[in-house]
Amino acid sequence: SLNHSEAISSFASEYRNSSTENSIVYDKDGNKVFVKHGSSSRIRYTEEEYRAVKDASLVIHNHPTGDSGFSDNDIQFQQDRNIQTHIAVTPTKTYSMSRTKDSKNIPKTILSNTSKATKKDYYKKLNDLGLASARDEETTKIWRDLRMTRMRNLTSQYQWNYKVVE
Repeated sequence: SLNHSEAISSFASEYRNSSTENSIVYDKDGNKVFVKHGSSSRIRYTEEEYRAVKDASLVIHNHPTGDSGFSDNDIQFQQDRNIQTHIAVTPTKTYSMSRTKDSKNIPKTILSNTSKATKKDYYKKLNDLGLASARDEETTKIWRDLRMTRMRNLTSQYQWNYKVVE
């Protein structure tokens, strides 16, 4: 059977600092289905690959830039394909989002509105602190913390398990 911790650790050691997005998919029996390499900002699955992800037990991918966990597209993809556990590996952290037996899908409009509200709060906070909107370590931390707080609240409302693994 698939050892999630070993699979995540192996993937992270290989792709954490990659300049391109990569993913690996395991089916519900724990078998590796495929590894896919993408561009600096996305992975484009073929129709066949997209179908093969359906009901996967584990999908791991990396984010070459940014450190704010799952994007709205990541969450939508997990919901659309009924993925049990989804892992996002960033340059400094690893995030996990898993279904529970009571998980409900988060509507696209709510996901989108949550992201818009996070952006609004982010720019307000930068303005309040007198910081430029340039990305640096401090502003990245502000964004990550705001996004993580909102996503944890949202995912818990819909009975998902969302956390920072490391």
